[in-house]
Amino acid sequence: MNKLSTICIILLLFMTVTIFTGSSQNTIANAGLTASAPSTGLLDQINICKWKGGARTGVSLSFDDNCETHRKISLMLDEYGFKGSFFAITSRMLVDSLTDMQLRGHEIGNHTSDHLNLTQLDSLELDHQILQGKTDIESTFGTKCLTFASTFHSNTELIRSVGFEHHLFIRNVSEYPNIKRDREDVGGLTTSVHEVDSLIHTTMESGEMLLLTGHGIDDDGYDPIPGDSLRQILDSLKYHSDRGDIWVSTLRELIQYENLVQEIQLETKVNRDTMVITLNGYLAEKYRDMDQSPLCLEFIKSADDTIQYFGKDLLLTQKSNTDIITVDLKKTNVVKALVLSRVSSRPINRGQNLLSVFPNPASDFLTISSSQPIIQAEIYNLAGQLMLLKTGPAQRLDTSGLKSGLYVLKLSTHHGTFTEKIRIE
Repeated sequence: MNKLSTICIILLLFMTVTIFTGSSQNTIANAGLTASAPSTGLLDQINICKWKGGARTGVSLSFDDNCETHRKISLMLDEYGFKGSFFAITSRMLVDSLTDMQLRGHEIGNHTSDHLNLTQLDSLELDHQILQGKTDIESTFGTKCLTFASTFHSNTELIRSVGFEHHLFIRNVSEYPNIKRDREDVGGLTTSVHEVDSLIHTTMESGEMLLLTGHGIDDDGYDPIPGDSLRQILDSLKYHSDRGDIWVSTLRELIQYENLVQEIQLETKVNRDTMVITLNGYLAEKYRDMDQSPLCLEFIKSADDTIQYFGKDLLLTQKSNTDIITVDLKKTNVVKALVLSRVSSRPINRGQNLLSVFPNPASDFLTISSSQPIIQAEIYNLAGQLMLLKTGPAQRLDTSGLKSGLYVLKLSTHHGTFTEKIRIE
């Protein structure tokens, strides 16, 4: 082969590659199935939720002095799907009841060894009372005791200092000076459900944590509340919880979340059509004894935005025009979000390279018409979970097993990958 022939062949190959590449790009553009770049407005409206699940306030139910009715209270909480915090005087623990309560997910916290008035103790005896209580709980139940509740709700600089020295959390005070908590003692005949409901609304407006504290029920313990009155309060909490307005949980979970809101910073970058959100500042050593470290992000969207999220074990909750993504920081600190184009209710037939997906919305099946062979078809839900996979030539997809809602269809050919938002009805 002479030199001139070699040059001609190289030029021919170059032209072929250029034409092929241009054709492939034209196919993606004309098909109308590509993702869209995130809008500036969307980027500005990615926030850390004040409380888990986008709730407006967090509510704890805690009961002191390990009364005999605490197990009965814990079972009552279980009926409503709530978990409480029970603070034990460790010199007289009801071990069997506390063990059962802990196994059902309730928190056992430290209320000192002997329930003395801590404000009247010197620093050495105060340290002994707090540390001994923590040690007794950990040796008895084989778990880390992370939360301390001072006796008589006392709060001095020395009590705070010793409490935080031995515990990660204190019930009445935060390690962050700007955080305030509202507290209501639920006891006797004076506490009404109307008062508690009013306080719930107040804390929903302020966003502060609400501490509902008590002892026993039905003549058991100090200033007990009637069981029927406690159940009315739980009915009110359940109503607001089901609406997504409040998050009821143990103190250790609530305070950890409250801390994370102070500690985590968001870093958002855009790579073409994908947002990469990094959650910086997680203190893994600090929270080593917590089972999970959940934090929620809210994406406030316009009517035109649909987002597919990618990450490890993400939980998606949708609220009108807001997506709530729950991230466990023990597993990942990165969320990727792909912004998708609007739903098209008609087949897409444009350009020389035809690719149609119909009907959309679909019910029992989707038909794919393409001038290029489809080598793989995938359907994902909006949480990024693969719901359907078909490899090889795909012209018809059985969608009868999918629940109603929005999904993302991903089609792969030898010339490119296409995505489209579809609705199943």
